[in-house]
Amino acid sequence: MKKRFVFIDAEMLLTIAGVMRNRRGDMMSKIKNYTGRTAAEILKATGQENTIPVNLSVILRKMEVSVISFDFSQFEKIMPDEVSRRGRILGAVMTAEEGRTAIFYSSDASLMSDHRYRFTVAHELAHCCLDGCTNHVEFRRDGEVNDENERRANVFAGELLIPIHQLESVSKRLLLPTVKNLAEVFEVSETVMLGRLKHLNRPDLYI
Repeated sequence: MKKRFVFIDAEMLLTIAGVMRNRRGDMMSKIKNYTGRTAAEILKATGQENTIPVNLSVILRKMEVSVISFDFSQFEKIMPDEVSRRGRILGAVMTAEEGRTAIFYSSDASLMSDHRYRFTVAHELAHCCLDGCTNHVEFRRDGEVNDENERRANVFAGELLIPIHQLESVSKRLLLPTVKNLAEVFEVSETVMLGRLKHLNRPDLYI
């Protein structure tokens, strides 16, 4: 399948690059060392293979990737057709020439809940690990994802936030392993948890 690149506005890149330059002191990244690794391998390499819920901050710190709150509203205004078609901007990932990598997430509190923040960051991290940190902007999509690169990133993010061995362990310990209860333990939305369970095709893990 031909790789599909998400449209990134030139002004957006320049603005984000400016933010990265201003934070030069803490932006050197080791993420290239993790490119091509599976979610399970990353969890083990960062000491999170047995942690419930997975501590994303530890993973990002080990990779030396910065996470920055960013106001995307100015860009949404200049690309109304893109926003109308794909939804609002949730986040972005950018790697500078020096190898510094940053993940940006929307500063709009009405859009970015704690659960959405975790999945957005994990999703952008997935693009880095799967695609080698190509610059990418994430739009909010409701419903089924048809783009193969986005689907792969969603699966990777699910594997990172909800590792199978931890999921099996929690499911056995919970008196009522419902989607809601499992989601609360792993600090993800019910939608993300249900998607993970369906992808695993393990109806025995929940009721």
